[in-house]
Amino acid sequence: MRPRVLLAMGASAAVALSLMSAGTATADDAARVPLTVGGSVSGPAATSGADSVGPAATKCSTAFGTPVEDGIISWESGSYDTAGAADFTCEGRKRKRTFGTVTVQVTYGDPGSTLFDVTVYRNNPNGTLNEPGQVRCATQRVSGAPTGAQYPAFDTTVITLTTKCTAEKNLVNWIEVQAVTSGNPWYWRTQSNTGGSYDADWRDTNGSFGTGCTPGYRDDLYMQDCIFGCPVGQNDFMFVLSS
Repeated sequence: MRPRVLLAMGASAAVALSLMSAGTATADDAARVPLTVGGSVSGPAATSGADSVGPAATKCSTAFGTPVEDGIISWESGSYDTAGAADFTCEGRKRKRTFGTVTVQVTYGDPGSTLFDVTVYRNNPNGTLNEPGQVRCATQRVSGAPTGAQYPAFDTTVITLTTKCTAEKNLVNWIEVQAVTSGNPWYWRTQSNTGGSYDADWRDTNGSFGTGCTPGYRDDLYMQDCIFGCPVGQNDFMFVLSS
């Protein structure tokens, strides 16, 4: 049985929080910046982009699944250093697969565009789980647009890497997408499907939210355990990879 993290706020309270404009984050902001932004985890989802489609030619079996009306914070600003990660596997005849575009569904961020740190990790079997391990493709800080959708709308945001990432075939990889802004917190939309082999992961490097997912991914917990204390139907983040 996986260990669980029980938060002071329950899952229903967490998803009911409304977003406040954060401005420049400080150590005191954790009391007013929500960990999640959303409504009912089973209700219909509104979006400013296409709900269940991504680029026409996707790579590594990635696809938008069934969206959940919720987003989870993945944001670096001031004292905050939180991030989500999702796994993927590249299959086919080619020994390696290269991608240069990451498309995600998001809410909030800077109007127009937002800076993102994108990192690709190798898989790390850890305890009973599999989690992001050694860096496969070094962190790139690049812009993505559009961002700034106000909940309940979600933007379909395209992030183009400066240097394409090459992932080895038939091995599990993890991609981390983190907004870097002193403006609004940024929330990565979740889906009820498990897009890869494993549930999504999440870290809170500075312990801003007291979830126990500190300092990194090697805690034998998946995203749902970190944030809600138990699975609540939010298995993965929404993203697709393409050329």
